[in-house]
Amino acid sequence: MARKSRVHLQLNLNNPKKSFQVGAYVRLSILNNNTDDENTIENQKNIILNYINNNNDFELVKFYEDNNKTGTNFNREGFESLLEDIKHKRINCIIVKDLSRFGRDYKECSNYIENILPFLNIRFIAINDNFDSANIKNNDILSMHLKNIVNELYSKDISKKVSSALQSKRKKGQYLCTIPTYGYLKDPKNKGKVIVDEKASEVVKKIFDWRLQNKSYNEILLELEKLNTILSRQEIKTLLKKAEI
Repeated sequence: MARKSRVHLQLNLNNPKKSFQVGAYVRLSILNNNTDDENTIENQKNIILNYINNNNDFELVKFYEDNNKTGTNFNREGFESLLEDIKHKRINCIIVKDLSRFGRDYKECSNYIENILPFLNIRFIAINDNFDSANIKNNDILSMHLKNIVNELYSKDISKKVSSALQSKRKKGQYLCTIPTYGYLKDPKNKGKVIVDEKASEVVKKIFDWRLQNKSYNEILLELEKLNTILSRQEIKTLLKKAEI
């Protein structure tokens, strides 16, 4: 006997007056951020808004957003906020641009779509993947599984490529951090290198000199306050540790 899909929806979809309270979920990974491709947050929102505006059954309650968040797990503030509103019955429908925006973990994505959301009586729609849990067609479940598998494999492949690229840059001695350590600046002629910040370097030298004079951390902090430095407390602690002799 063919295996029956566990995806089902208990809401009364035959009632044309029924209004679905929509939680629109958008996500942008670290790798996709600051790009102009189709997965930008703004583009995702526009696609979802157009979809909602063209369907009288939907009412947008809120956009739930996770920026700079990986899809390989569901430990995301925006997603957790979405689940919280589901628990309080503020929404009964989730709409995403596509399955990859929902997540890239095959097992977890499939579990949410096939088990958790139906159990909570939540309709799930992935627009570009033509998936709607309220209107399951013959091959939709198989297609959903295949796409989730591909999404996870894609994420792993990209991760390996990025790791290899970073390793290559390290071997070449390139600086990989976005913001240089206090005392240095990004080289305007070469983004992979840093140069000494002459003004800040004088402060760093003073810190080392004060430690050589056996001044305590608190005394050094007072000296820094007199200089009106823009150092954060964490930066000061880091510098003091480096100055420990």
